[in-house]
Amino acid sequence: MIATYKGRHEVNNQLWHASFDISKASGIVLRGNAAAGSERIGFHIRGESCYGDNSEERWEANSAHTTLHGIHIGYHDGLPGCLKISNFVVWKSWDFGVFGYPMSRVIVQNTVVVDNNIGILVNVWHPPALSHVTADKFVRLDRVLIVGTSPSFDCVSDLVVPRNSDITKPVRAPRYKGGGNIGFMLTTFPSSPSLVPEMSWHGITSYSAIRGVVKLNNVGFAHFGTKCGHDSVAFTTNPKSPDAFHPVEAQGITLYNVDNDKLFYISPSNIAWVNPSDCIDMDCDGAKHVLIRDLDGSLTGVSGGSIISKAEYEWNGDPRRGLGERILHNVVHEALKITRSWRV
Repeated sequence: MIATYKGRHEVNNQLWHASFDISKASGIVLRGNAAAGSERIGFHIRGESCYGDNSEERWEANSAHTTLHGIHIGYHDGLPGCLKISNFVVWKSWDFGVFGYPMSRVIVQNTVVVDNNIGILVNVWHPPALSHVTADKFVRLDRVLIVGTSPSFDCVSDLVVPRNSDITKPVRAPRYKGGGNIGFMLTTFPSSPSLVPEMSWHGITSYSAIRGVVKLNNVGFAHFGTKCGHDSVAFTTNPKSPDAFHPVEAQGITLYNVDNDKLFYISPSNIAWVNPSDCIDMDCDGAKHVLIRDLDGSLTGVSGGSIISKAEYEWNGDPRRGLGERILHNVVHEALKITRSWRV
């Protein structure tokens, strides 16, 4: 326990200790461990090798609950190349059940996340887009169960705010507009990591990398609807991500007790990004270019179907967003004036 130990209230304590911190260790075998009530992180890990299949070294039967981050992989953590998070059960995390922001490719496998504010968010950064270098980065969920608000969720005791949460407020995970939980927040593949503690853990501070893909295989979503007066949602986008989202490919998806209108929510572009330092004089385009491909019809009911965002969002709407026919008319009019003056 930190920051509030023996009644303290260390508002400037920016350390993110974990019940199990094995982020710098090697040759780890992790079995049968439980992290409960951690003030910050349950398990701070590097992950397993994606490609090893030695049953003697396999991680299994580990759990984390009532933490801020259940599983955490930081910017410079993670095995090189590809890391795997497997055989965990994570529930009732105030911010993230599984959070990662490494440079490595990531596989989340045989894992159950329940009653977390955000079940899973894994971003993967590097190489920089402006270098024109590409890398085949991916995030893959395989045999994962994500539960929004379970039948056993208590509308009183399970909504108590953690005592130390105000200390970590500057890096708080986002909340869904409906007030409930989020299952899977779509991955961003940025050029560089965020800037904790100056910014939030999920913050995006750079252009999207050129390549990247998210693959969902045999993933179950359950209990996304309304409970305790709050709406939960299965899929959503990162509200801190202004630039392009990379494609998502889904197959073998199972939906149980998921309301149709609680399946997807795509956050609109933040109007504050319309400024000279970000997207200049109009909306950033990231939220308008979301693509989720349903390879076998298990998500949408149509094999080969796709979910796309509204590219026309706020067209001819709020003039501050710089979108619409009147804007085009003004641009064309000014261009004609310049052309005519040049000819004279």
